[in-house]
Amino acid sequence: MIIMVDKSRRLLLLVAPQPPLPPSVVTTVPHHHHSSSPCCGGGESSSLEMPMMDLRGPVQPGGGVWGWIKSNEFLHKVAEKAKNSVDTMITTLDPGMKEHLYSGGDICLLVASEDEMEVSAAREAFQQVFGLATVQGCPLPPVTGAPAQSVGFSVCMKAVEERLTTLRQSIGEEQAALLAMESLLMEITPDRWFEMSCLMLEDSSRGISLHTYTQPTPVDGEFIARAREQTPSDYPLAWLGLGVPISCIIGSALGVPQSDWHRALSGVSRRETLLSASRTLATLYKSRLH
Repeated sequence: MIIMVDKSRRLLLLVAPQPPLPPSVVTTVPHHHHSSSPCCGGGESSSLEMPMMDLRGPVQPGGGVWGWIKSNEFLHKVAEKAKNSVDTMITTLDPGMKEHLYSGGDICLLVASEDEMEVSAAREAFQQVFGLATVQGCPLPPVTGAPAQSVGFSVCMKAVEERLTTLRQSIGEEQAALLAMESLLMEITPDRWFEMSCLMLEDSSRGISLHTYTQPTPVDGEFIARAREQTPSDYPLAWLGLGVPISCIIGSALGVPQSDWHRALSGVSRRETLLSASRTLATLYKSRLH
């Protein structure tokens, strides 16, 4: 359509002729006019040309319309996007529903912890990797062979293994996969201390044992000195670590909850570090299963 103005300032509408539609996409629909119309004679009829979309597509023999829908990748993506949008809306309104929406499937994981932050990080990671997964925390009796704060990789590994053994004995279930976490301090170079967590997954029924670590968080030597001062001189596990968790020392010094000292000190929460490490562990586990 072209709009022009003549010398008398009147608007002129020039309609460019449209190319004829292909016969394969044109259908004729009967259109009847009333005899009272001033522009058409009574009983006359005209035709209205309407373009029609060919939705047939490649249909499997005997599949009919449903076969076409199932084979249509576009509709599949639309349905999947709609489902994800509904799930997102539900979990936004009620975050607690996320656990129920993505629970189930063939993956069942028991976490040797009652700390909801640790359990929720593992649950979110495994549900992201597997789609559906049931992840639950389990209370543990006190672990007697591990110090309050492990120092060094070997000590931390022993503590994690003891947690897994204790959990396995308490539930008496050989088929379930188990996950345990343990914080450790490590002096990478002289007077350069870092805190991280070791995560170990054990699936004895399939002979799978995996472990990984969170990203390290720098810890000032002053906090290490305070933890040593607060460790009793007769602490029986002093040769394995400290008698007080480093989270207690740093949380008290910074005036924040023990569970939030990572964020206050480095800007990255412990849950974020556990989520990333748990996702790595879940991916490794999925690879071993397949």
